[in-house]
Amino acid sequence: HDQIMVEKQVREIHELKDITIEFLTNPNDSKNLPKKEIKNIPGFGKYSVHNGIISLQNDRNTSYGKYIEVMNELIKAGNIVKNDFSLKYFEKTYEQLNNKEKFIVKKAVPVMISEAEPVAIAN
Repeated sequence: HDQIMVEKQVREIHELKDITIEFLTNPNDSKNLPKKEIKNIPGFGKYSVHNGIISLQNDRNTSYGKYIEVMNELIKAGNIVKNDFSLKYFEKTYEQLNNKEKFIVKKAVPVMISEAEPVAIAN
């Protein structure tokens, strides 16, 4: 029925971006969100990087439009987190960064989306 579920709870599309940003940043070091690990990023130094992966699974009857809508929200959230990091540490937007700086951002703020095989959830 094109419903969205996050951690087995029905959610609305407008909530997905903020939920994803919280997942990617874990600002309060919640035990229910991805842990962070201090990593040495070449050209930048040590930074606390999350180790979370966004796992997306669709019902076989999910409309293509809803699938695209969900992917757009996930990508938008990742772009916001990358842009926030860019502004904080390089004082320019992600799009304004050179390749070396973009490499640093991608290492500091990984956005990994894994797509599982569709399943038959709804009848």
